[in-house]
Amino acid sequence: MRQVVYFGLDAHVRNSALAAVGMDGNLFMSKQLRTRELSIVSRIAAVDAKEKILALEESTSAAWLAGMLRGYVDKLVVCDPRHNALISKSANKDD
Repeated sequence: MRQVVYFGLDAHVRNSALAAVGMDGNLFMSKQLRTRELSIVSRIAAVDAKEKILALEESTSAAWLAGMLRGYVDKLVVCDPRHNALISKSANKDD
């Protein structure tokens, strides 16, 4: 069992990307999945950790995702859309 796992979810209407990093900073999961409740919840629930922290990008589906996932993580953070706008305009953006 891992102590703490940090998840990042980049959700889109049809498909999403979910990544997980341990306390050591090593990426141990990176999955492309359908943006469906069962797909996302099953991947997060399958990770054995004492604490799970999820960062979710603000989007039109962020409220739905946050409500759905809140019961499967210990902490959920939805990114600030104003900050995201600054990043998206940066010359260094690469996603």
